[in-house]
Amino acid sequence: MNIYICSTVRHLLFALCRGSAWPHEQHHILFFADYQGASLADWNLADIPKNIHVYEMARADFRRRLESSLAGRLSYQWSRAMLSAPAWLRQPVIATLAQSAPDLARDLRAAPRFTLWLFNERNRMARVFRLLTTQFNIIDDGETNYLQHRLPWWKAPPRLLRGLPARYRCFGDDPRCREIWVIYPERLAPLVRGKGQAINFLTSPGAVDVIRNIMGGHALPQMTQRSVILATQPLDVMAGIPLADKQRIYETIVASLESQGRDVILKLHPAENEADYAFLHGRAVSAPMKVPVEALILSASEPPVLLSVGSSAGLGFERFCTRIRLIENKDFATLRRWAKQPEELRALLDKSLPQSQEGCAGHGNE
Repeated sequence: MNIYICSTVRHLLFALCRGSAWPHEQHHILFFADYQGASLADWNLADIPKNIHVYEMARADFRRRLESSLAGRLSYQWSRAMLSAPAWLRQPVIATLAQSAPDLARDLRAAPRFTLWLFNERNRMARVFRLLTTQFNIIDDGETNYLQHRLPWWKAPPRLLRGLPARYRCFGDDPRCREIWVIYPERLAPLVRGKGQAINFLTSPGAVDVIRNIMGGHALPQMTQRSVILATQPLDVMAGIPLADKQRIYETIVASLESQGRDVILKLHPAENEADYAFLHGRAVSAPMKVPVEALILSASEPPVLLSVGSSAGLGFERFCTRIRLIENKDFATLRRWAKQPEELRALLDKSLPQSQEGCAGHGNE
């Protein structure tokens, strides 16, 4: 039995893909939909494989129910330390789960051995469900999986006591993490590279069918060989640049695409505000916010171009698109330079984009 803790639509898709690739196992997906303001009602889940079960939950509601008892409050506080829990601290979590997923709670009581799959091992709901098991696995959550994150000095003592590096952490460095399933295991930090496993379930026939079917109810933009999906990012937040500079960068990108006769499909990052891109009204078609970029790619009749400044969007779906990323992660100096010298960005776009009349397949630069 497998349990997945999901908080984004991308997580949900990856969990569905893995469940489709392992049809002889049971897969329970807990989707905390409130993180992105989503709902399972947004998608067609009627025809997903019978071995996959999806439950919609809300973080605040789950925490409120868990903390309605003293034992539950102790469980929640214990989870914040990310430590293994004694059996009596696990029971409040299972009892809370029974209110939203009674079948799963019953299975946990009857056969408590299962594999826990996390996308972000450190978010609050992941920490709560880590109480139920002594080990867990991680599935690719994007570029952050491959980075080492600097830590403040005061976090050094407890990490040293656990045998971990004092001044940085990376996803999966917890000794309880058994495997890290990512697109590029060779790019993982040396500390965790031995746990790396190459994802092999995203583009299986069953997974592709599931993704296409669940998005069937959405009005997706028409895509042709001239189409470019522009996956945006909150560059102003990431690089600390003014909003006007972010808009100047995307204005340059869209103007360059227009000059090449391209049709622009705008796919906003979940953390962005649509108002940031109001200046592109009439020049780009906005893709539905609740449809992940992977579903857009698979809905295209021809492999589209997927363009981003530095996003991991579309990672693992290169078989179905031309994925172009203009800079490496955290190259903030280049972003600031582009805002002041747009001609440099235009030259890079002219060099990177395949000619639309040649089609799109087989030109990926990653």
